[in-house]
Amino acid sequence: KACQLFPGIPMLHAARARALAAGGLLAQSMGASDQALELAERTGLQVASLWLDRAACLLADSQMVTAGFCLDKVRELRPDDVDWEQEIGLEFLASQCWSEALVPLSRVVELRPQRAFAWCMLARAWRCLGQPQRVARALEAVERINPNYPGLQVERRATWPLALGYWLKRIGKALISNGKT
Repeated sequence: KACQLFPGIPMLHAARARALAAGGLLAQSMGASDQALELAERTGLQVASLWLDRAACLLADSQMVTAGFCLDKVRELRPDDVDWEQEIGLEFLASQCWSEALVPLSRVVELRPQRAFAWCMLARAWRCLGQPQRVARALEAVERINPNYPGLQVERRATWPLALGYWLKRIGKALISNGKT
């Protein structure tokens, strides 16, 4: 409805594109995203969020290469902006592109080591990739920053089955190597 009332605002069309993509209407999503970018180009508007929204639509359609181009455009428009790098990492997480999320989120925690949220999201990516030791290191960083950070307990609860499996495997291997089966 907002796009009908205010047809010349690219961000509204980009938001519509994202909503359509989330609903699985990928062709309509790309059409709305095209419209948003065309409107922005016509007016000379260079907004990183339009490219991030476009990438979200492409990721929903599993178009990683083209989404990467859009995310590079975000970086071009907002160079060295840690907040936008975090947004890129969150887009990858939302699209279940766990390994792709590692690069931007690692960059965020490198540049802003006191950002507990980014450490939690990095832990989530590692958890989804089945890396309990790396999860533990990321969560230790969160605990050093703020032991009461709400996301810390959320990630710990989500991680314990992975950690348990890891330790059970190690114990099993140790028993087997010692001849105690």
